[in-house]
Order: sequence, then C-alpha cells, then structure tokens
Amino acid sequence: MAWVLVGTTKLGSFHQLEVWLEQRSQNIANNNTVIAYEFGIRRTATNGGAYWTTNTNNSAWLTVNGTNISIANFSYDFRNSTYKVLASSTITVPHNADGTKSVYINGTIQIGSGLLQGGNANGTLWLTTIPRASSISSVTGSTIGSVVTVAISRASSSFTHTVKFTFGNYSHILTGQSTSASFTPPLDWCNAIPNATSGTGTITLTTYNGSTQIGSTVSRSFTLTVPNSVWPSFSHISNSEYVADIRNKVGAYVQGQSRVTLAINGAKGSYGSTIKSYKITLAGHTINSVSGTTGKITQNGNLTITGSVTDSRGRTAQASTTISVLAYAAPKISSVRFERCTSTGTIDALGTFVKVTFSGSVSSLINGTQKNKLNYKIFSKRTSESSYVTKTNTDHGSLSYSASTVLSTYAIDYSFNFVARITDIFGETSSFGVVAIGEVLMHWHKSSLSAGMLLPGTVYNFYVGPKGMNSYGPIYQNNGVPVANGYCGRIPSGINLNDKNDLGSLGTGVYWSVQNDGVTGKPSDYGFLVILASFGSSEGYATWKHQATGDHYWTSWNANNVTGWRRFIDSNNYYNELTKYHSDRIIGYSSNANGQYWKYESGRLICRVIGVCPGVDTTWGGMAYGYLSTKDWTFPHAFANRNITLTGSPQYYAGWIGSDAILANKVNGLALYRGNIYNVSTPVTIEASGYWK
Repeated sequence: MAWVLVGTTKLGSFHQLEVWLEQRSQNIANNNTVIAYEFGIRRTATNGGAYWTTNTNNSAWLTVNGTNISIANFSYDFRNSTYKVLASSTITVPHNADGTKSVYINGTIQIGSGLLQGGNANGTLWLTTIPRASSISSVTGSTIGSVVTVAISRASSSFTHTVKFTFGNYSHILTGQSTSASFTPPLDWCNAIPNATSGTGTITLTTYNGSTQIGSTVSRSFTLTVPNSVWPSFSHISNSEYVADIRNKVGAYVQGQSRVTLAINGAKGSYGSTIKSYKITLAGHTINSVSGTTGKITQNGNLTITGSVTDSRGRTAQASTTISVLAYAAPKISSVRFERCTSTGTIDALGTFVKVTFSGSVSSLINGTQKNKLNYKIFSKRTSESSYVTKTNTDHGSLSYSASTVLSTYAIDYSFNFVARITDIFGETSSFGVVAIGEVLMHWHKSSLSAGMLLPGTVYNFYVGPKGMNSYGPIYQNNGVPVANGYCGRIPSGINLNDKNDLGSLGTGVYWSVQNDGVTGKPSDYGFLVILASFGSSEGYATWKHQATGDHYWTSWNANNVTGWRRFIDSNNYYNELTKYHSDRIIGYSSNANGQYWKYESGRLICRVIGVCPGVDTTWGGMAYGYLSTKDWTFPHAFANRNITLTGSPQYYAGWIGSDAILANKVNGLALYRGNIYNVSTPVTIEASGYWK
C-alpha cells in the first residue's frame, strides 16, 4: 500500500508538522502486519519560512501503536530544504484476534531556539483485516456406515483444524485436519433416530496455528440417513392346526375343515427401532397381530403364508413359508332311488319290500396312510310317524360305494319316508325320498271303489258305493274350471257376503240363509245364494233370490274388490242381465269422499254411497216412516248424461219418495223411506247406474 498522511498540524504561517503511515507486508499465520512510519516538518511557503538554527536544544516525541519512538534533539535549516525528517522506520504490528487492526501515531515537537513554532500531529490508519478461522465449504456423504467428508476453506496453509461430528448422543473428533476431514459414522449411530430413517447432526470446525486457536469455532448442520441394510427382522412363522379333531384324525391340514394358528416369532427392531405392527396372510385370511387363527381354509395344495413386521422407522421386513392342504369335499351322493319291489328286488308297484339303489363317495385324505373312511346308513319311517328307524349301518373299506339294498317290510296301503346317508370322518350328506302307497288301476273296497291308487283304511277321496257317487273335494272340468256342486246346504255362520275371501271360500253351488243366522252382507234376511263360478278370492260370480219377493240380486268379485249386491229391476229379464254382467269387464275402480264407482268396458258406470237412514217418527199417508229427506249426493264419478237410474238397499227396503233433480254429476233432494221398523237408524246403500261414455 502507499504512504498515507494520517495527521498534520500548522506550525505558524510557513510550516506544518506531519505524521505518515504505510502498510507493508502481512503475516497471516502470525496475524501481524509490518508498517512504515515517518514523522517530519514541512516548509509549505516559497516566499518565507527559511528558518534555521544550529542549536540542538529542540526536542521531539513520537508514539506509534503505543510504542514510544526515541528521537534525539535536533536542529533545522529550511533555507535550502522544504522537509525535515524527525523519525522514519518500520515496526511489526499484531492484529486483533479477529484479524482486524488500526494503527495510531502521535508526534509532538518543542522548539528551544529559532523562529519555528512547536506543535502536535496524530492520526489513525486501518489495516487490511487478516483472515482468521477457516470455514466449512461443503459436506458430502449422508449415510450412516458410509464416509462423510468435510471440505475446509482455510486462510493459511499453516493452519490445522479440529473437526467434531455430533449426532444425537454420539460424537467423533478429528484433529490436525488440513483442507478436508473424512469420517465413517458407525451403524450404532442409527440408535440416535429410532423412529425415523434420517436425522440432523452438527459439524464444528476449530482453526489452529500450531497450538494457538485462530478465531472462533464455526459449525454447520448435516443429515445422516439410516442405510438400507438396517431393517427389522423375525426368525420364522410358526403354523399349527387349531382344530383338535383334525390334528387327531388326520395330522395334516384339510380343505374346508382346517383352521390354522399362525405366529411371527423372534421379531425385533434394528439399532434402536421397535416393532409397531404385524401382519400374517394365508389363503385370503389376514391376521394383524403377532399371532392368531384363521377361519376355515377353503383352498388346497401348497399355500403360501406371508408374514411381515413394521418397525418404528416405518420399514417393513417380510418372509414367507409354505404349507400343504389336502383336498377335501363333503361326502357325495351321486344317485339314489327308493322303489317298491318283491323280496328278490324285482321292481313291483304293489311290493311290500323297498329297493334302495345307492352310489356315493368320500374324499381321499392321505397323510402317510389313508385317514378317511366311508359309512353308509338307511333310515325309514311311516310317513305319518315322527321317528326314523335305522335299517342299515355299513362301514365300507373303500372311498366309494355303490350297492342295491332290499329292505322289508312296507305295507302297500301306507306311504313311507326314507333317508340314505353317507358319512366320513368329518360330516355327512343325506338324500330323502318317499315310497308312495301301492299304485293300481282300480281298487275295490268291500263297500266302495277307488281309481288310480290304494287308499289307506277307510279314507278315500272319491268312491262309488251302494249309496251313489261321492267326492270329498271339488270336481273340475276343462282344465281346472270347477263344476257346480248343486245343493250345498245352509250358509255357514260368520260368512260375510260382501267379502271376496268369504265368497271365494264357499265354492260353487246353491246355499240358503235365514234371519239372525250369523251371515252378514246379504241383500235380505231370507233367501237363496247361488255361486255360479268361483276361482277362490281372485274371481267369482253369484246371485241372490229374495225368498218372499222373488227379487234377484247380482254380485261379482276379483282380487281387488267386490262389486256389491245389485238388484235387478226386471226379474223376468234375469238371465239377460246375468249374461250382460258376466261378459262386461271392469276396467276402472276408485273411491273418494263421495263414495265408490265402477267403470265397465261397455261404458256402464255404477256409483255407490253408503249412509245411515235415521229413525224419525213422522206420518205420511196415514203411516209412520223413518226417512232421509232433501239429501244432496255428488256422484264420485260424473255420468255422461242424465239418463241415470237410482236404486237403494236399506234394511226392510220399501221404496223411494223421490228426488228434486237428477243431474249428470249429482242428485238433489234425495229422499228415502222404509217401513216396518221406525225410530231405528238403518244403514243405507244407494246406487246410481248409467253410462260414463
């Protein structure tokens, strides 16, 4: 560096006192700098100040960086010179520990004789900072068990370093390192991170010049990773039969029967990790614990068991083993027949013996020797009885069995139930059959005749005897159409003739009913009921004849509803009306607050409302009547026109007084009277009949 005038002071008008400093060489290792200094007096004017003296009683003092510089007394002569050097030399200045340094110079003169004045000049020079402690420029390598290298940037080749690696509770120190330091962290350092695969440590760097520390210690973080060689482990997977019966009978795993107890043994973490979870799989079964038992193994052959453990670092170790499972299926009956026969086994529909023809097999279970065996049994009982009797019980030496067995004795007038059963060491399979009553073309009993079968005892379905022909069930024609059965007697008590289920239960035929006999829903107290056709509650047609008046009524039903009884106005035209109703199909039915209605395919519309005619004491025509007067009725469905017929069916119906007006959608002023009983409220059914199109 060049000289620097760091301080001046005027010595009168023609001179000044000056102090100069110059930075020379620097010693990085020793942390010092050689500086030059100069202390002098300068004549600054050309037209004056040519002072001089030969006396040496002039004194000077100089301090450089705290060091006093000795200066002898001096004389001066500025007649032919402009500058007087009082002191000039070099000194070595040590720097601060951090490499910084400033140098202070202070000079003073005192004049003993002559015209020159005394004074003081001082100043400071900042030196170039000397690099001190080295730095870490890079870190390479990050796997525990592999080399980690620290690159060092140093200011002097004479510097050495101490490098310290710290990771968790582990540390390692390298001394005397120059520009790099290498270290292989041992696998034990994995213990510092038991719950992670990587962690952060610290590298510290201390710089020395010889034995002297240079500057402060510097540090830098670094990452270490658990190597891929560090995993949890376990010794083996154990397996055993859970079902004691299979262990004892077979000593091997059996398809569909065995349950396997599995366990992971010797599981442990590695370098500080712990086992957090277990998993074992076999043939679709999964056990999420160190041990457990599967459900039944449904596969056979060589099956793989896979076990795995996962440690606290999230690393999973897996291993497999194989077991053998014997194929197995439940005992199989290939075919079985139960047939009446003779004692020699000849098939005979009237035989009192039964021939059982059987074929079946069981699975082979070989574990050194054959472990399975076949047993065959036959059971039978009379159909009417509750308990079976064992007829045969055979242990067979092979795994398949086919045979015909003749059993006795089975009376031809009874039916019998049979069971053929094949059993092995695990289970059984049964087949059921029935041997019917002996079959004949006809059977002549001592007092009756049956067709098609022998009938047990005196129980018969159809017979022809001395008192005629009888059937204990309905007779049908034309593929299931029931034939009317003629006179059927009194209608049973409890029957409701407005209920499709009750009507369907009567069957075709002619019935009669009287007052207070427990039959409800009938058009009159006394009368005759004819069920013309019946298909149970799903469909039927019936008529009713009033015993006293001869009036006829008609009803029909289907699976959804009953049309209700309707009186035929012209009883002489009964059969024409019957034909018309029978062929006309209902295409719509509904109900609302105004009543019910039925729409027929022909265009007919019937509306009905059910109300109560109150008992009222009133006199009309010299007689007492109860009547419903001036009652308006809005039809539940509008008619196409006003061509409407009104009818009513109250108890003890007598007739209409009339109505004010019949419109297409309603009737105004409806009035109804009835005789014989008054002062009693009576249910009333009112119908309007016309056309909807």
